[in-house]
Amino acid sequence: MGQIAAQNDLRLGVNAAPLVRQFFNLSDEPAALNPYILIAEYKLSSFGLRGGVGFNNSFDTQLPDSNEGTPEIETTSNAMNFRVGYVGYRPLANKWQLKYGADVFYWNTKSDITTIMTDFFGNQQTAQAMSATNEYGVSPFLFLQWNINDRLSLATEVLASVSFANDLVQEENSQFPEFNDTDESNRIAYNILPPTALFLIYRW
Repeated sequence: MGQIAAQNDLRLGVNAAPLVRQFFNLSDEPAALNPYILIAEYKLSSFGLRGGVGFNNSFDTQLPDSNEGTPEIETTSNAMNFRVGYVGYRPLANKWQLKYGADVFYWNTKSDITTIMTDFFGNQQTAQAMSATNEYGVSPFLFLQWNINDRLSLATEVLASVSFANDLVQEENSQFPEFNDTDESNRIAYNILPPTALFLIYRW
């Protein structure tokens, strides 16, 4: 499969890097990782179309210890990532292939931290801090693929992106509502994402 096949075909892939990182207990810093878990590509002779989706959800509760006045802390994080784009093809050495192109994408991340305390009078008080980002833009890419056989491949990619981002931060306190605050801002973001994905791809 070193040469580009002439016929149309469908390729589906899964990013195995999160499993590898968990197995080897490696860093899971979101800013450094490829966010796409599932990818799909449809090849149309000399070019193709592709899409990807990523998702992440986590919830953690830190219960009070025996020290009086220690709060309970609940942390929730969510992320959704979508992309769709154009693919060009260039064969390299035997079994190797370079793909290139650009995606349009949308990313959404949200984090909630809720602190729960019981005051001197036995009343439960809560403080909540929420941050969310909505981001959309264009992402050129280089995708390097090694074809194990006619059906299976391994691949990784380098991404660059230019995007418009909206950031929202909210703070609410049931005991001191006068300190509630909302801050919203917009920005232009530029990023380069290193080859942190390991896609296992099956071709029909």
